[in-house]
Amino acid sequence: MIIGYKVEYAWWKYPVDKLAIHKKYAKTHEQAMEIFHDILDSHYYCARVIPIEKKAVIK
Repeated sequence: MIIGYKVEYAWWKYPVDKLAIHKKYAKTHEQAMEIFHDILDSHYYCARVIPIEKKAVIK
């Protein structure tokens, strides 16, 4: 069962010249896609949307 979404995006961090990874979270797929498109529209980042799944408890 999917309980939310994580949007990860990478950018080059100055002045240390290292790749930085940031995360934003959303409850719905529509919210996640809005965040995803906002990131790609305003910056030249590499981004991905990852579903967050609830782990099943096996007894």
